[in-house]
Amino acid sequence: STKEKRAVLTHTYKDKSAWVAKGDDPVYDDPDYLNGRIPQKVFNGAWSDAGDMFVMTDAHDYPHVLDMDFGSLIDVGALTFMQRQDNLNWNLVKLVQIEVSEDNTNWIDLGETTIPKSFNVYAFNFDQKRKIRFVRMTFKSDHSDGTRGTIAEIGAYVIYD
Repeated sequence: STKEKRAVLTHTYKDKSAWVAKGDDPVYDDPDYLNGRIPQKVFNGAWSDAGDMFVMTDAHDYPHVLDMDFGSLIDVGALTFMQRQDNLNWNLVKLVQIEVSEDNTNWIDLGETTIPKSFNVYAFNFDQKRKIRFVRMTFKSDHSDGTRGTIAEIGAYVIYD
């Protein structure tokens, strides 16, 4: 499929200071939620232990939605996902649907992908480079068949074929 083709990496966004992540539950608005394991943790550049990740609430079962705002329109050709690095057996996210938008109103569904149960970085290549500001990820399951998942880091690349 086109999403699985190899692309040439040309630029990784390393400065994520303007990026904002919001979850679908008001509990995430509390900076002390689960000792600070809030959605914004997916941009902190750290993934070495259990404190450096976003943990989804167990107040409800899947799906769990995570919205990202890059702060301005940027060129993106792939998203990267890093699972927690301290324990591959605790609620690693698995199936996720990815949608993108320029304006947070009109959404393009890029489909679903399965994030592997692995310590390696996983890249979801878009079908083409897109100018976007917003990403909506709907997490639908985890590798433990639980009610909530964890994700340590999410990034974005610009890629060219």
